[in-house]
Amino acid sequence: MDPYIIFFGLAVGVLVGLTGVGGGSLMTPLLILVFGVKPV
Repeated sequence: MDPYIIFFGLAVGVLVGLTGVGGGSLMTPLLILVFGVKPV
């Protein structure tokens, strides 16, 4: 697994814990736009 995805997953987890925002709403755009993961 790409270490950057692990790092951003940790960062999103911290943000979710602090703000209460859903993790999917933060991680999905990151995966699609930054890492180029296909949504389907």
